[in-house]
Amino acid sequence: MGLLEEGVALLGLRSDAELVARLGAYLREIELWNRRVDLVGASGGDLVVRHVLDSLAGAETLRGLPRSSVADVGSGAGFPGIPLAMALPDARFTLIERSSTRAAFLRNAVALCGLSERVEVREVDLAREVGRYDVVTFRALGGLGKVIEPLSRITRPGGAMVAYKGRSETIAEEIESLPARRWRIEIVPLSVPFLAEERHLVVVKEALSA
Repeated sequence: MGLLEEGVALLGLRSDAELVARLGAYLREIELWNRRVDLVGASGGDLVVRHVLDSLAGAETLRGLPRSSVADVGSGAGFPGIPLAMALPDARFTLIERSSTRAAFLRNAVALCGLSERVEVREVDLAREVGRYDVVTFRALGGLGKVIEPLSRITRPGGAMVAYKGRSETIAEEIESLPARRWRIEIVPLSVPFLAEERHLVVVKEALSA
């Protein structure tokens, strides 16, 4: 069993051949484009663990949220949006990316992985995005104090913003900058196979929507 297949199984996801094959095709496409374009600073097993398995580790939390529509903001190479779209076949995804080169990669990857019916790529800056989504997620967009307000603008009432974050101490510092009365915040520890580092999801909802 390879690293990718074993990691998918350890996360408790459906480990059928189709899912692993799609993820494998996606990884090969990233490696191919990385030779010409700076998509992500990782390759090989590091790419599998730190990006694909890390993205998939949040799937269980997203299953517990209203998620008919999910936006991945600052999608870059497609993390976490593309792996999550494969793991959550009942949701529609929008990958929001302002770089034309990265958006071109995303369109290619979505088509290659057979996701075109459920995954849309929008080449637009967050400030100009007009959609409204049940879940808005991101991995490397910036600190919570900087991004929560603009992300809340594209989050539907009752929806959630889901941030992939690392150490709990850093998360605590970021949360301090948020007005406590406005937001309800849940910190969910993640266990990423083969990664001996702290990883968390920070789920943020408007307090009035509780």
